[in-house]
Amino acid sequence: MAVVLITGSLIVGIFFLIAFLFRWRKIDIPGPKGIPFIGNALQLSKDLPYIQIQEWAKEFGNVFKLQLFREEVVVCNDYETIMMIKSDDFAGRPKSWRFTFAVTGGDKGIVFQDFNESLMLMRKLAVQGLKQYGEASDRMVDISMESIKECIAEFLSHNGEAFNPIAPLDRSITKYIMNLILGDNVDFIEDDFVAVDKLQCGFEHMAQGSGQELDIFPWLRHFGTRSYRVLMEMNKTGSDLFESWIERFRSKSEESNSKNTKRISTLLGVLLTAYDDGVIDMDNVNGALFETIVAGTVTTKSHLDCFILLMLNYPDVQERIIAEIQGAIHADKLPTLADREKLPFTEAVILENFRFMSPVPLCIAHKTTCDTSLGQYKLPKDTEIWTNVWGAQHDPRYFTDPLTFKPERFLDGDGKAYKLADIKSRRNVDIPGPKGIPLLGNALQLSKDIPYIQIQKWAKEFGSVFKLQLFREEVVVCSDYETIMMTKSDDFVGRPKSWRFTFVIPGGDKGIAFQDFNESQKLMRKLAVQGLKQYGEASNRIVDLSMESITECISEFLSHNGEAFNPVTPLDRCITKYALNLSESNSKDSKRITTVLGTLLTACDDGLIDMDNVNSALFETILGGTVTNKSHLDCFILLILNYPDVQERLIAEIQAAIPADKSPTLADREKLPFTEAVILENFRFMSPGPLGVVHKTMCDTSLGRYKIPKDTQLNMTRGTLKVSRKTVRQRERGAEKRDKEENGWRKIDIPGPKGIPLIGNALQLSKDLPYIQIQEWAKEFGNVFKLQLFREEVVVCSDYETIMMTRSDDFAGRPKSWRFLFAIPGGDKGVAFQDFNESHKLMRKLAVQGLKQYGEASDRMVDISIESIEECITEFLSHNGEAFNPITPLDRCITKYILKLILGENVDFIEDDFVAVDKMHRAQQHLAQGFGQELDIFPWLRHFGTKSYRDLMEANKVGSDIFKSWIDSFRSKSEESNLKDTKRISTVLGTLLTAYDDGLIDMDNVNGVLYETIVAGTVTTKAHIDCFILLMLNYPDVQERLISEIQAVIPADKSPTLADREKLPFTEAVILENFRFMSPAPLGFPHKTTCDTSLGQYKIPKDTQVWMNLWTAHHDPHYFTDPLTFKPDRFLDSDGKAYKLADVKALFPFGIGKRSCPGEKIGMDRIFLFVSNMMHKLRFVPVDKDNIPSLDLKTFSVAFTYQSPPFCLKVEPLNKNG
Repeated sequence: MAVVLITGSLIVGIFFLIAFLFRWRKIDIPGPKGIPFIGNALQLSKDLPYIQIQEWAKEFGNVFKLQLFREEVVVCNDYETIMMIKSDDFAGRPKSWRFTFAVTGGDKGIVFQDFNESLMLMRKLAVQGLKQYGEASDRMVDISMESIKECIAEFLSHNGEAFNPIAPLDRSITKYIMNLILGDNVDFIEDDFVAVDKLQCGFEHMAQGSGQELDIFPWLRHFGTRSYRVLMEMNKTGSDLFESWIERFRSKSEESNSKNTKRISTLLGVLLTAYDDGVIDMDNVNGALFETIVAGTVTTKSHLDCFILLMLNYPDVQERIIAEIQGAIHADKLPTLADREKLPFTEAVILENFRFMSPVPLCIAHKTTCDTSLGQYKLPKDTEIWTNVWGAQHDPRYFTDPLTFKPERFLDGDGKAYKLADIKSRRNVDIPGPKGIPLLGNALQLSKDIPYIQIQKWAKEFGSVFKLQLFREEVVVCSDYETIMMTKSDDFVGRPKSWRFTFVIPGGDKGIAFQDFNESQKLMRKLAVQGLKQYGEASNRIVDLSMESITECISEFLSHNGEAFNPVTPLDRCITKYALNLSESNSKDSKRITTVLGTLLTACDDGLIDMDNVNSALFETILGGTVTNKSHLDCFILLILNYPDVQERLIAEIQAAIPADKSPTLADREKLPFTEAVILENFRFMSPGPLGVVHKTMCDTSLGRYKIPKDTQLNMTRGTLKVSRKTVRQRERGAEKRDKEENGWRKIDIPGPKGIPLIGNALQLSKDLPYIQIQEWAKEFGNVFKLQLFREEVVVCSDYETIMMTRSDDFAGRPKSWRFLFAIPGGDKGVAFQDFNESHKLMRKLAVQGLKQYGEASDRMVDISIESIEECITEFLSHNGEAFNPITPLDRCITKYILKLILGENVDFIEDDFVAVDKMHRAQQHLAQGFGQELDIFPWLRHFGTKSYRDLMEANKVGSDIFKSWIDSFRSKSEESNLKDTKRISTVLGTLLTAYDDGLIDMDNVNGVLYETIVAGTVTTKAHIDCFILLMLNYPDVQERLISEIQAVIPADKSPTLADREKLPFTEAVILENFRFMSPAPLGFPHKTTCDTSLGQYKIPKDTQVWMNLWTAHHDPHYFTDPLTFKPDRFLDSDGKAYKLADVKALFPFGIGKRSCPGEKIGMDRIFLFVSNMMHKLRFVPVDKDNIPSLDLKTFSVAFTYQSPPFCLKVEPLNKNG
């Protein structure tokens, strides 16, 4: 027996697998990961599947895929995608064996029948049968009112006592539907109601999944399973009921001789007439009857149930309905269809019930009738399609506050209710868009260089269709594939008038590109196409012309013999020459008409066009042809420089297919698929024409749900398609979500060192040299690994490649730190500690503006820098060759400089300022070394007044008090010297206070930026200069070379300035090597992911803390030979010139991405001035040549930046001769 059972199970399992594999049709659409063989079936709640579907839509987009056992199902979740399935391509109905078994007549009615001629006929008959509104409308209203009165009487019979309204509602609705089917001349019996109730219950059970195994394995019916028996019992109930109805109907029809009168005005009458005429069979009749009685009763009951629940929950709405009806309808009358226009709020409540409750949230599945597409996705024939109507009807882009019941949304400005047909197209909705400035609109908000980036940001906020105001012109912007595809029709092919282009272009707007859509434009387009049609008989000649221009360009490139050159000029000349060859020809009669100019002149000679048409078309051809080709080729060259592996693969493919003595031609395209792919990816990735040319509507039309008037400008933002296409990101995010579900809450599936329960790796990290331990872990676990610090998972990046991956907005967040929040005046409302959001962007913009003293004010700021440095040098030299600790005078010098940067030189400093800043420095160092870390883990400890919390709040008070003092002094001095509009705004504080006075920011923002500027500016500069001095003590040969370089260029009676930088390349190289070798800020500042994203092969959830181990990247032997050796020459090129910091790979002294230091330029300038001026005036000498202060970083501590142990030195003054 056991053998039989095992064998049987094995056979069934093999059959299952074979069936699954043969059925499998892979659809390349993102979707949630399921269980093998079962797919997502168990993840869908049978009660509320649309809720889970909506959640998946947030993750994978409004078109995604589910796997339900062996069936792939595509789900549409918003208005745009649902509207795409209106065509015949999506009109099929998937086969459901259980419904076929249960429904009397099987799938030969309307709802469950596939899309074919029989379905069209059945639908026509059903519409005809339901057409009681017209001649018979009064009779049907009477039937409806009779059923409703009975229901109301039943409700009132309870005399105010509680009761269940379901049963009387069901009976009323069932009676009405039966009257609709049979007419009012057939009497109903109790068995009719019982049978209909059984059909309704059976249908609801099926809709909830009962018998679903029969859809997967219909052959199970041969085993007489319980599900199959229940379904066939339901089928028999329907068959018996319908047979009874047909007999009674025929009998009554014969008695009343109504064969040709009332009979055909009922659904059953129409069906039986068609049956008697041999047009349909009895299965068709039964199928239509089943669908009408079940669908009609179930949907109406659902709507009314929801309506009653809404009235109980929104009594104010109920009272308003009652007041409206009582105000319009006399008490002795009942409302009829003629009263609808008098009751707009009642109509609005009905529409809002449809929307808010969505009584039929998923509708019935569709099926593709052929291979087709849905937006960007290809769908094979017979793909099942679900429409999540609930998701569309709760889309905030279409319905503000979608989870709020607001009937008023369906009333217009005159208080009239919208028609349902208008709601479906949503033509009543104004287009959203960013707020602009009066008269100017959004014109100043658009960058003239990269407008599509701002447009993309607006699209994230306002949707893929939004509106801009550009002076007096309203422009509609389309930002995704679906909406751009909607503009293909003639409604959107106009071209707006541009007077400047009309003035500039010879011939004005009488060519093709700038001419409006009309007969002239069509003719010009036809002529241009004809003129460009050199491919054909003349294609070989055009290939020759192309090759001639390209060969000249290549020769020009090679003529530089490996030396650097600018490729733009020879490229321009090559492309221009080709375009001219395309336009011109020396042959009058033969080859003439195969050129653009020849075709145009022939048409001009024939009187079809004038010379303005010719000139304009020539301008567009030569400019359009050269500019677009140049843009694509420029981008191609840049890509190849940045992706050398792609270049090598291209070269390998071409060399394998084309002999060295030949050149590729068009005949070789099929042999070079990777070359074609690179060209296409260049089009996509670089999007050389990101905005396209503006379109204009030719008539009043619509775009999705929006009504667009005639002559509206439309901009198609193709640039955003490459960066905002949902598919790749949605797949990644879906995988991340699955990782979270499978591995636990926020579990990141990245390797890392094992830690201690609850504590994680916190105790394994040295507070002084954490980057050293991190480097060791990187050797073991790779350049991306994970740490567990108490309850926080931290992802660490340890090499150039992975650090570069964090430049995007995905990694621009800043993790919340309660202890820093407590200690910093203004909390996290500055720049460095604020999360990535609009406020952060504004604060960063203001900080950059405040630091922008370079420009008109650059000389003044250089003078301030040199003044501070000379004071420091004087202090150094005052020791007259005796040993001293340089830290204190350095600190004071740097602090004074930063204070002048913040306050300007017209504010006097007092000793209290330096004392307060020193206290802030010490507090920051303690914080960075872990002080108060328990408050990050348990912020509620602050309520117990712990010592850590008290100390942090004391530090906060020190900062708050000193900043208030500075602000008061600054305002006083500004008023005295009338600096309100001049020098005031050229300081950090001036910029901040101006923004504060204008209401753009608050005092917390001001304090936050002041703290970050004074602390970050002093601490980072001090760390670099400390390290520089130690390096000079340990590398005296480098110091001597620096001194020699500076003395050779700068006279003894002058000081080095920024203008001398190019003359001092070795000085620049030493600064860069200091950044690299010492890496004074070895770990940078933690980042945080702003969304679910990926880092290389790993999925990273939103709000994950990310560390960059800059020290390891700066000491990577792949980029720096002998990385543990101090070699400034590595930053000098073969001509002895210093590399620019931006050109050096794997060097990040000022951070990376959107969180890089906004003061990078001023920081570089400041350090250059320090180094060059010090080496111009003095030499650093160790106190004991046998005991030089160590560069061993193990003796240092780390608090964001290195803190060297105390050391002493001597200095020697330098004269002109050294």
